[in-house]
Amino acid sequence: TVDRQRYTKPLVDFALGDGPQREAALVAPSGLGKSSLLSLVSDRLEEAGAYVLKLSAGLTANSLDFRFAVRYLYTRLAADFQVDAVEGDYAETKQALYSLLSNVSRRQRVVILIDALNQFNTCEEVRTLDWINELFIPENVRVLYSALPGLFDDVFLKRDVYCLNLEELDNSEITAIAGVTAKKFHKQLS
Repeated sequence: TVDRQRYTKPLVDFALGDGPQREAALVAPSGLGKSSLLSLVSDRLEEAGAYVLKLSAGLTANSLDFRFAVRYLYTRLAADFQVDAVEGDYAETKQALYSLLSNVSRRQRVVILIDALNQFNTCEEVRTLDWINELFIPENVRVLYSALPGLFDDVFLKRDVYCLNLEELDNSEITAIAGVTAKKFHKQLS
């Protein structure tokens, strides 16, 4: 993987920063490497001491439902911090997630990475991001999304989400990727 600094650095700086915005989005058409970039950002954030909670929408049939996402985030956070997860309906799970996020974020920065936001079922709560807003993102928590252009543009603008539009690879990035690929096969670029 090639570290595309012009994207990873601003996202890492945002996620570790103290500005008033708590949400950022990496926006680009399919195939430009949003997921790979979020993986790099995740690595950098963990190296800096942040706790990173990752969710990829669309990996399973269940992961298309934002209610599943809230449950997943909660049970993962509870397991990682050795807290007994409570069983409950969506509203109870959402409240338990907020409470646990608040507690954990008092100790360290928490970053929630939601990859492929556009792959969730497109009900009203997803299109407006109300399910995230209802979590009342605690002060020391940041949320990073990746999404296709279009579906969330108005919502990102309305919510003052910091947006970074991913562009196609430049020549140096293409050369670096080709070099990494060639090296895997014990070849050199000529």
